[in-house]
Parts: sequence; structure tokens; C-alpha cells
Amino acid sequence: MFHAQSLAVLGRCLKAQAEKTDHDSDWNLAVQAYEDGAACLESPVYYRICAADDGGNYTYSRDPARAFRLFETAVDLLPLLSPASLNLVDREHNLVHFDNIAWSAASACLDVTGDVYKAIRLSEIGRGIVANLRLNLDTDLTALEEKHDQLAEEFFRVRSGLSSTISSMEESLRNASTNARDARLQTEKFNSILSKIRSERGFESFLDCPTETELRDLAQPGPLVLFSVTRLRSDALLITKDRLKSVALSNLAYPDVLKYAEQFIDAVTTRILTWLWDVAVGPVLEELGYTTTPKADDEWPRIWWIRSGVFSLLPLHAAGYHDTEPRVSAIDRVISSYTPTIKLLQHARRPMKPISPGKQKILVLGMPKTPGQDDLLDVVQEVSELTDMFPPEPATTVKMNPTCDEALSFLGDADILHFSGHGISSTVDPLMSCLLMQDWQTKPLTISHLLRLNSFRGQFAYLSACHSGGSPNSGLMLADESLHISSAFQLLGFRTVVATLWHCHAYHSKTIARHLYKYMLNESRTVLPQRTALGLHYAIRELRDELRKMAGTRKLKPDDPLIWAAYIHTGA
Repeated sequence: MFHAQSLAVLGRCLKAQAEKTDHDSDWNLAVQAYEDGAACLESPVYYRICAADDGGNYTYSRDPARAFRLFETAVDLLPLLSPASLNLVDREHNLVHFDNIAWSAASACLDVTGDVYKAIRLSEIGRGIVANLRLNLDTDLTALEEKHDQLAEEFFRVRSGLSSTISSMEESLRNASTNARDARLQTEKFNSILSKIRSERGFESFLDCPTETELRDLAQPGPLVLFSVTRLRSDALLITKDRLKSVALSNLAYPDVLKYAEQFIDAVTTRILTWLWDVAVGPVLEELGYTTTPKADDEWPRIWWIRSGVFSLLPLHAAGYHDTEPRVSAIDRVISSYTPTIKLLQHARRPMKPISPGKQKILVLGMPKTPGQDDLLDVVQEVSELTDMFPPEPATTVKMNPTCDEALSFLGDADILHFSGHGISSTVDPLMSCLLMQDWQTKPLTISHLLRLNSFRGQFAYLSACHSGGSPNSGLMLADESLHISSAFQLLGFRTVVATLWHCHAYHSKTIARHLYKYMLNESRTVLPQRTALGLHYAIRELRDELRKMAGTRKLKPDDPLIWAAYIHTGA
């Protein structure tokens, strides 16, 4: 047994003793054992995190400041638990037991220090760890090159070496021990050059959470909102162009979030949406001043919901009362977008090279017939309608029933991707969620597969497939990692993605796609990715209102969020 592991066991024993005796000395001994375990440098990181997490939860009620230090230690250690020297599956596996630690640290931080930026930073470095490694290997070096060209050159060389080693390790199990050793050496070099860069003035936060100034800059197009919901407390963390602020959500209880999230996995109901409005989304929009529906000529405000923890399962954009008049809901006040992490949104906002008219490459992949799955006859009509809207070949490539390799071979040159077919949310492992091509039974296009690919040049992807925007079948497993098909495409370089949170009927997906592209296409039939969020917003509201109409009467049907609320925009 490792020393940190022994100290954690000792902490639990002393905790039991303290609960019997109610002596301060026993309580202090228990907490000290946890603290010593967390600080035990010679022990594996896993057991140090266990000690810190257990100790933080035990200590919080009596000494929040001491608990905060333990939670902060756990968050700082989390990235070390999932290093580049491990293959993707092992990196993911190591994180399974530590969901929500980042939010415990954020809650304790708000309680002890009131420092909103620090709480946001803790939530960022303790989540999306698998994604962050990918982003670190793709980050733009323009600013570094302008100030420190030699450091930029060295970083590029080391990063390329690490990326190549990771690829070799993922592609083959041969020479596994040699590849693992090489990966460890390359990781050490990477961390060394990273330390050099961060020692330079102006680059202290290089590849870290954006600075407070950078966060406010990211909020120029609209506020960013994170929900920190733990057993300790519940808050909304707001990032606007002017300030960072926390809003206490006294009616939002962690057990209720778990209950409604589990219900949501089984069925989307108006009760869930009204509860979500009352306890979370409504108070946030009121705080931000979004209290009415914009008038016809007004510009709609935008908001980015940062998907995190249990809240990553819930349709924040659909929260509200949709059967009232006037309607009181998120979709009637703001244009909602999502992002798994702030860093991924920052990556999506990187400078984009303009595409000359007629040079845009559009790829349409249709899967009306998929082995072992129900036929999707509406896909044929959907693809036909889109090809009438898009420019002709060679600008647009249409491939029906492609294999995995065929799809990927076309994808490398595509600026715009439209996929229409089946998607699967894995019940075992989020990395195994996939889009189904013709040979999916032997070669599925999984998230794991996508994350092993080199980045593409894509700007916009429409993933008209069930569960492409979420992993409800995986439940709460790795919820803080936000491992969805849509986020995988973002990590591949696509700046903006339309996806679905659950099962959708192909007929309604076809309707949404038609209305969306009518708004996104300009006079020269170029798809404008910057119009995605507003176009989807209009398409969803139109579908919602159309579904409530009853032929021959002015009476309206009850709202059915199961149909229209599935569609989300994620990215820039």
C-alpha cells in the first residue's frame, strides 16, 4: 500500500473515531492525515487526489478554508493523472472517479475567498482534461512568435515530437513499452519548454485558463455562464464584457439536480424545463437584464452556456414556460450557444482565413440505409433539398452511404460538413459514442477515433444524428469531460457545430436543416458560419410554434419540447 493511500485510510479511521468522541483533537488528527496524504510526493497522484478529495469533503463543514486548500490541491493534481504519456483510453479511465472535484474547489473558493476569477480558473483546469491536451497540441503560436521567435520554434519542435509519439502510441500496440517511454520523455520536454514560456512577461497564462482580461474579451459578443452546483453550495458564475460575478442560487439543490438529470435521461418533460427556469436559467437572465422578448427589429442578445457536470445533460436553452402567454423562456429572450470549456470557445474564436467566393468546399454525407438500423427515408429528401440549395459540384460533394474511410478522406478538404444518419450514445464509455457509416459494425467512427485524427480545416458542421450533442446513455460518467461527438468535431477544428441532445425524427431534422441553411446561405450560395446560432434559433422557434398549431382552430396544442429542444448550437 502506498503511503498516501495508507494516510487516507488512517484519515477515515480517525474520522470515525472523531464522530464517536466529538473531540477536536481527533478531528484535527483526521484532517492532518488527509493533508499529509495529499502532500505525499512519493505516492502516485491517484491516491494523493483521493486523500485531498476525501479530506476536503470531511473538513468543509468545520473549516472551509482548510477544505479549500485540499480541494485546490486535488484540482492542481488532476491534469497529472491524465498525462500525454498514457493512451487516450487510459487517460479517460483515470478520470472516471473524480468528476465534480473542480466544482467542489470552486464552491469552496467562493465561500472562503469570494474570488470569482479563481473559482472559474479552478473549474477550467479541473475539467475537459482530455480536450485540453488536444488543444495544447493545436494552439496558435502567432503571439509567441511575434515576441519570442526562438521559444516559439522550440515549442513547435517539441510539440510536434510529442504529437507524433502520441499518434504512434495510439495507432499500434507494438513496441508499447518503448512508445510509452518516448511519450514520457517528450512530455517532460513539453513541460520544460512550457515553464520557460510562462516565465516570460505576458505569457504567464500560456496554455492555462484565459486571464481575467481575456475572459472579458471573450464575452464581448455575449455573456458566458457556468453553473457551479455541489453539495456545498450552488452558484452561477457570470462572465460579461465588464466584469466577473457570482450569483448565489439558493433554490438550486444538488440532490434535485441529480434527480431531474436522471429523469431527463428517460424523458424530456415540461416539468423539467419549468424547474430549470425557476432555479437556474431564469435568475441568471434576470441578473443579466434579459427580461423580455426582443422586438421584431431588435438585435437578439447572445449567451454561451458552459456545459459542466450534471448540468451538461440538461437543455438550458429550452428552460422556461412555453405554454403561457406571453412566453417566459430562454429561447424567447436570448440566442443560446454552448461550449464544453472556455478554452475550447477561445480556440473556436481564433482568426479565420476568409474564403473567396466559389472556393468553399461543402461535403454532404447521407446514410438513409444503415446496416442493423432502421431506414431513414427522409434523409434522401433532405440531401436532395440541400443539393438544390448548395452550389453544384465541384464546390459540393455528395456521398451516400459512405464507409468510415471514405467519409474521412472527403472530410479533410471540407469547409462545411452536413451529416445525416444514425448516431449512437455509448452506455459504457463516452469515447465509444459514434456516427454510423456503412461499415460501422466493424469500423465505427467513434469519438476515440476522431480524437486520434489530425485537425481539419472545417468551419461548420451540421451533425443531423441522434445524440451527436450529448452522451445521455453514459449518464453522469465523465460529465465534466464533455466527451460528445460535437465536441470531438470542435477539437478537430470545426469552429461551430449544430448537433442534437437526444433522439430526433429525421423529418424534423430535415425541416430544421432547410430553415437553417436558408438563413446561412448568401446570394452567391456561400454558407456563412457566423450566421449559425441566429439561424438555428429562428428555425427552432419556428418549429416549436408550428407544432402547437391545430388545423381548423385557433386553439394550441400543449408544447412538446421533446421534438424542438433537441437541437443545439455549440462553438463560436
